[in-house]
Amino acid sequence: MQAVTTDPTINGLYIGYKDINPPHQWYPLALLTWEKSEYCLEITQSGFKILNQYPGYWMAFPPECRTGGVYRGKHLPATIDKRMPSGRNDERENFKFFNLEYQQLDGIAFLSKSGGRSGIDPFDIYPQIAPDANGIHTFHFSPAILPESSEFVRQIPIGTQLQHRIEQDGSIAILKDETAIAYCHPFFSHLKFTNIDLEVEQNLDKPYLGMRLLLKAKVSGKNLYHSDAFKVWNSLVYSQ
Repeated sequence: MQAVTTDPTINGLYIGYKDINPPHQWYPLALLTWEKSEYCLEITQSGFKILNQYPGYWMAFPPECRTGGVYRGKHLPATIDKRMPSGRNDERENFKFFNLEYQQLDGIAFLSKSGGRSGIDPFDIYPQIAPDANGIHTFHFSPAILPESSEFVRQIPIGTQLQHRIEQDGSIAILKDETAIAYCHPFFSHLKFTNIDLEVEQNLDKPYLGMRLLLKAKVSGKNLYHSDAFKVWNSLVYSQ
């Protein structure tokens, strides 16, 4: 499926991997961008290290990426394209969860909200966002809800403002009335932020792909992607 982003705030998508070992750090493996008339996929610095640690994962990326090159093409790379909806009626209905119209399918916008989950591999997807005039980056994501908070979360109204707390291990707990009910995705652990505002945008009675809440996060920070983990490996290869 070919799908071109129409959202000017989305610079690209990071394909990430969450380590199964504590503290379950999230690593951006590759960055997908749209340049003029084609998709570009590049391996990140942290991706190069992780993929060499788990060499079988290299097969999920185009051959040119495995040697420091850049994938360029009119269509989404297979690893990302298989995360797009197939067009079944039930999938079209679930687009309401992300406040998107199926008839105007924007692949990058869809994946930036859905997280690109797949039962075939351990990867997921989070967006690279451009700030607005006030330096605010706006994300959408579905948090990991604590099992004991499931019933409480189900009753939270749309539009509710949630608080957060940074835990000792660096994870970000989402709070309601000072009680932890969920956690931000480990993706946030890499972000260099000064503040996060969280608002409930969707709350499904019946979870979709394990997602119940869709949160809008407004994140402020001068250089949100300052972490070395986000640097593209290819630029390091070419500069040597």
